[in-house]
Amino acid sequence: DEVSRREIRPLQILTGGSPRLLVIVAGFAKHRSLRQLMEELVTLIDEHTEYFRSHLEVLGKVERRVYLAVIDLWQPSRPGEIAARARLDVRVVSTMLGRLVVRGAVIPQGSGKKRLYSAAERLYSIYYKLRRERDEAAVVRNLVHFMAVFYSEAELLDMSDQLRSEAAASAMIREGIERALAEMPSAADDRFSRAALLFGHISNTGMTNFYVGVERKIDAALQNGTPERVIEIANQALAASGPDVAPAAISCVIRILLRKGEAHERLQDFDAAIAVYDEAVARFGDSDDQDVQWWVARTLGAKADAYRTLGNATAAIAAFEHVVEKYGVADPTHFGRQVAWALISKGRTCADIGEMESALAACDELVARFSTNIDPNVQWWVATAFIDQGYVRHRMGNWESAIAAYDEVVKRFDASEEPSIQSRVAVALANSGLAKTRLGLWEAAIETYDEVVTRYGASDDHNLQWWVAAVLVAKARQQVESGVTENAVQTCDELESTLGGRLTAEEQGKFMWQGMSVRARALAMRGEHAPTVEAFRSAYSAFVPGDERMMRDMLWLVPDMVATGISADRLVKVLSGDSAKRDTLLPLIVALREYGGEEVRAPEEVRRVAEDVRKRIETSTAKRAER
Repeated sequence: DEVSRREIRPLQILTGGSPRLLVIVAGFAKHRSLRQLMEELVTLIDEHTEYFRSHLEVLGKVERRVYLAVIDLWQPSRPGEIAARARLDVRVVSTMLGRLVVRGAVIPQGSGKKRLYSAAERLYSIYYKLRRERDEAAVVRNLVHFMAVFYSEAELLDMSDQLRSEAAASAMIREGIERALAEMPSAADDRFSRAALLFGHISNTGMTNFYVGVERKIDAALQNGTPERVIEIANQALAASGPDVAPAAISCVIRILLRKGEAHERLQDFDAAIAVYDEAVARFGDSDDQDVQWWVARTLGAKADAYRTLGNATAAIAAFEHVVEKYGVADPTHFGRQVAWALISKGRTCADIGEMESALAACDELVARFSTNIDPNVQWWVATAFIDQGYVRHRMGNWESAIAAYDEVVKRFDASEEPSIQSRVAVALANSGLAKTRLGLWEAAIETYDEVVTRYGASDDHNLQWWVAAVLVAKARQQVESGVTENAVQTCDELESTLGGRLTAEEQGKFMWQGMSVRARALAMRGEHAPTVEAFRSAYSAFVPGDERMMRDMLWLVPDMVATGISADRLVKVLSGDSAKRDTLLPLIVALREYGGEEVRAPEEVRRVAEDVRKRIETSTAKRAER
């Protein structure tokens, strides 16, 4: 694959350029993005345990003990420190270190009493940490997460609907939350509840009770976070029902298979999930019963989604197309939402791999099929198709075309009274404002953001309130970039006043982080150092280390503040105030300490990443000086 130097940098750091380790990583990386590779490093270690073990077994008993102490310390260390960790006499350790240097297993740095020793091949320390207790493994995972965020290319859009809409689509498959698929339609009686639709046609009471009981057990297992138990319950139920399923029970069996597949996905075993979905389709895909076909369509969609999550875009696109081909000519009242979802998902998968024209074509097909469909849930997808078109054109740099797509949403759906449709209008307006910013239409962008606040600021709808907060963040950021720092601070004040009970505590925390970090930027640009540090301290109180967006913001915010004259030492004191958060930001803290002239000892991998972070700080400072 062709990747940027920045993207390949983590592999250079983790392997130290070792040909053997690069071969291991390359074999593991096939069909995975660099981000997936970083996230699945633990699996990589597990799959090559024998290789790492064999490296240790060639060492003598005392040598091995000293070497394990070196890799456990995971930073250049003095013989006395290694002796203390190995619980050996320092003279014995010095002799063993000499042998390990000759073997090429350990690298010395410096001379005399200041000489330090570290492992020659870097992944051995990581292997050892990951095989130790949870706290030790967390040290490695923190570094890997930091690198995955720092070295991945930033998304083109700072704010878009992609993550939220992706989450909704994923939840529909994995959690059964059916925002746009809604309830399963019934030709017999659309007043039936879902339970009636599932079980109402089963005449045998015992059969009904059996499947209802299975469903309840599966729901309980999912709520308890035990997907293994879901698979066990499903297997028992399927074995009890046998290969010849009564027609009235087929929908129940498909649903059990669907939930079993979802459980495999939760366990990250996507191949097993796909096999389960294939089993359901093979057994019941030819049924003449419309309700059964509804569940088959859901299962095909789940299979396509699993392929997409697995990173197999070609297979995912083919599976989404299968849904469209199989159900595109069927009753749109019954299958329209499934087909619309498949087209949206196909378009997004095409966009994932850079096939932008195909992505746009999928959106066009959806609009052509369903623009006159009056089902609000289908109209939700039509609006989403226009938003996705705007997003794709946004990524292509066609800002005017993107704005036209967003405007189409407003024009078509402005009069809708459905809150879910109005949330689409809010998304379109928000992204339109972002596109106008890209075109340098600052005032027009601000007017668009203000329109969202005016329309929906008093709404009780959760999604609309989310977008009000989001556009206020976008507005404040734009004001900072435009140098209108006083207005930016006022917008941050307005944001804080909107964060009431309509948003969840988690969402309020995220917006508090974004608002306070923008406030810190604005104050820093005005030269108000003490208020800047206080705003940064408040932002840090809302910082969630595992949140990638917050981490990315942090890695730009801190260099910007240093560039305006905030001392690195003051920022280190804030960042070091919370030990749990501090551990996840170690390369940033090391970079700041080194930038301030301090000599820091840290694992070589951490130092290399810190070196790159320090370069970002120096670049920000140089750009600031040029202004």
